[in-house]
Amino acid sequence: MEHTHQRNCAINTLLQKNTPVSVKKRELLLNSYQQKQPFRVAIGKSKWINYEVFNPNYDLREILKDEIVIEFDTENKNISWEAINFTGINLLHGGFTFEVWDHNGRSPHLHIHNLPIANLEKDKLRAFKKFFIKKFVPVEYEPYVDTSLCGIHLVSIEYQEHWKKCYGIKKLLWRFE
Repeated sequence: MEHTHQRNCAINTLLQKNTPVSVKKRELLLNSYQQKQPFRVAIGKSKWINYEVFNPNYDLREILKDEIVIEFDTENKNISWEAINFTGINLLHGGFTFEVWDHNGRSPHLHIHNLPIANLEKDKLRAFKKFFIKKFVPVEYEPYVDTSLCGIHLVSIEYQEHWKKCYGIKKLLWRFE
């Protein structure tokens, strides 16, 4: 795990600005998502459009059907980091692969990909995501979970500056397998 952390730190150092490396990483990531399912993107809070061709100005993307994003909605960064860490421990014990992303906003994000849920109907998908979060987020942090991310929702694109332009670039901190 230490080697992975060192590699991620080296990659993130390269990605401090909108470098060719960060643009290419975003393009590869979005194109890999496109292979899995259709999804929408946006520039800021503009109109959502179907992702067809990469544009380096995209800064929001739709959460995928086989993905759960967990974020804690609190101004207290200590609480959000504790919640991320304890939820991560529960996910590890549950055998899930997940990533921790941060843009220096109120809360880092946990991304859990490739769950076998993409074929669920919209209402059942939302219910499953809420149930999953309730199962893995410790009870003391449940009041802070942003459950709006369980529905059809946009999130900041990885390796891109946050769309509000007041935080930073969304960077991969850790990947746990």
